[in-house]
Amino acid sequence: MLTNKTLLSAVIPALLLTACGGSSDDSATFSLGISDAPVDGLSQVVICFNQVELKGGSKSKVFTVGDDAGVLPADSICGDTPNTVGIDLKAYTGMDSISLLSNVDVEAGQYTQLRLTMSEGSYAVPMDEDGNELDLRIPVTVPSNELKLDGFTVAQGGSTAYTLEFDLRKSMTNPVGKEQYFLKPRGVRLVDDNQVGSVSGSVDDAFIMNNCELEQLPVDVALAAVYIYPADEKELLEDNMAVYADNALEPLASSVLTTDGAGNHSFEIGFVPVGAYTAAFTCNIADDAEVDDDIQFVDTETVNVLVDTNTEVVFTLDSE
Repeated sequence: MLTNKTLLSAVIPALLLTACGGSSDDSATFSLGISDAPVDGLSQVVICFNQVELKGGSKSKVFTVGDDAGVLPADSICGDTPNTVGIDLKAYTGMDSISLLSNVDVEAGQYTQLRLTMSEGSYAVPMDEDGNELDLRIPVTVPSNELKLDGFTVAQGGSTAYTLEFDLRKSMTNPVGKEQYFLKPRGVRLVDDNQVGSVSGSVDDAFIMNNCELEQLPVDVALAAVYIYPADEKELLEDNMAVYADNALEPLASSVLTTDGAGNHSFEIGFVPVGAYTAAFTCNIADDAEVDDDIQFVDTETVNVLVDTNTEVVFTLDSE
């Protein structure tokens, strides 16, 4: 059983670096980018940001859209709500990102929490089964209008940059009977930009058609998905390749795979902390963030992620 209930308290602290020596009250700069892992079924996911709060006792600081230097300027994408900027997460996938905060002045040291305050007006635009955008906006709600993340460290006397990676396949839910999406923090990762790389890859026609039992490949429609797990989960994944058993495995991230009609089938997962992973391929694209879905994987590959490096993975019939 695939568990998508990622515990941020377990994931995020492992991603943080500790500042080296010195006083914690020295000046420094801090930057915060926004990025997204690809999600199927939606052409736009516009999230409305209002404030970013860095909580650290006497060092605590709040940055407001439209009021403070170094913060994205306010716009009207989310309507007439003041001090609001709308960011379409679907426009910043893989290693693409947009800076919500750019080199803002802060005090160096340990911060206990990062909070993002949202404004009203967030929405998603769905697509039909053929990948066509529908003339419909579905509201996206953030519980308590805040995303609360764990602590981080700002390096003394330098520039520190983090990216908030939204994995919408894990954080967006669409409850039955509700005409809205809920955005929850379980699929949001805070990563140090100096300690990440990316994973991308391709899949050949024969591999997809053979494993996913397709007679033809539709264009611009999600066909399959690739998950990445800690490297030590590889044996367990392979042992349950045929029938995925009730194992509480936690994927770090996932990405859908689509075809462009010219034989190109690719995926990309950005802002992956350095380390060893297992990439697992599945034809199951239905993955409800509120449900521990059964996922059948058909192949795995070992991935070693290096700093500021893209690691390529290729799934072919020959590799099975």
